Amino acid sequence: MMRICFLLLGIPSFFAWCVAFTDDAVEGNVAQEPHSVSSDAEIAIADAAFLKSFADPFLADGFDFPAGDGRKQGKSRDVFTIGNGRVIYAQDGIVVIEHHFLENGKLGSVFSRYGQLKELLVTKEQSVRRRTKIGTIAKGSGAQLQFEVRRANPDASVPSAEQWTEEQIAAHYKAAVLFIKARRRLTHPATTPELLLAVKHRYQLHRFRNGAITKTYEIALSQNPVGHKLTEGDLRMPEGEYRIIQKAMGPFSGPSWMNYLGAAWLRIDYPNNSDAAAAMSEKRITQPVHDAIERAHRTGKMPPQDSALGGGIGVHGWKSPGWNPAGDRRITWGCISLNEADLLKLTAETKLGTPIIIVP
Repeated sequence: MMRICFLLLGIPSFFAWCVAFTDDAVEGNVAQEPHSVSSDAEIAIADAAFLKSFADPFLADGFDFPAGDGRKQGKSRDVFTIGNGRVIYAQDGIVVIEHHFLENGKLGSVFSRYGQLKELLVTKEQSVRRRTKIGTIAKGSGAQLQFEVRRANPDASVPSAEQWTEEQIAAHYKAAVLFIKARRRLTHPATTPELLLAVKHRYQLHRFRNGAITKTYEIALSQNPVGHKLTEGDLRMPEGEYRIIQKAMGPFSGPSWMNYLGAAWLRIDYPNNSDAAAAMSEKRITQPVHDAIERAHRTGKMPPQDSALGGGIGVHGWKSPGWNPAGDRRITWGCISLNEADLLKLTAETKLGTPIIIVP
């Protein structure tokens, strides 16, 4: 039976170990924060680059295992790419592929390395899809694929555990099994029929259809618009990936604050699993609250709205006559606001379950 050598991050030490695929615990969110920029020109360039990457057809839509059917280890000697990406090295029995992916609204990247290949079926600079056959390994009882997932080290050479310290290995490698199992399916804007992207620093909401922007709306934000929402009452807007979970049309009756909802209300499923994991690690919520949030997302229901993380976040209008596009647009308690004509159009075209990604 073919075995695959993964570089794993062991506890308490890091080590290389040849293993069969296992149902280990998943690794947490590790996507990178965007680089900060200062001038208007730099911001415009960064925005254009982000939107291009966001809608890239070769952005990874998830990751599979490199052998068998992709879901688990198989006996096939064929080797496949774990996800969409670009070949940056293909020679001497080694293939290295650069992958970019979107996770909770942030762009991340990794490099997958496949060693001891007998035959190479891809070339440098070639763009590949997930499950593209990239080579085969030699026959024989001792044959094995050397497979790794690297953080940012595309060099084809492989230092041994004896050559590098634990800190060096941790800085350059990911636990391959855990990384893949945590990211089997990822949001892929280029093939998503409908998706909303709110860019906070631009005060804009883009509608995407299959990777193309079909409409851009001017929006107002929360009174404290910089940074991700952490607690109830912090007047911040969440940043990450959510979904439209509820729609309602006005007029709304009840407390006076409901006048500020305007003509319609689209609730998002904040807090998400990433919010719950971060809050749990920082002891801002209890284990039962964390579990209730995860359970709600697993079953497609509304997560708790009364926890320390806050709730009641969505897209709505504003009290008549609306807000002034030329004025201060830091006005809501944590939501996105559109003026009435735009809100009605957005509401009519947005289905329940539509992804909405909010970025800084």
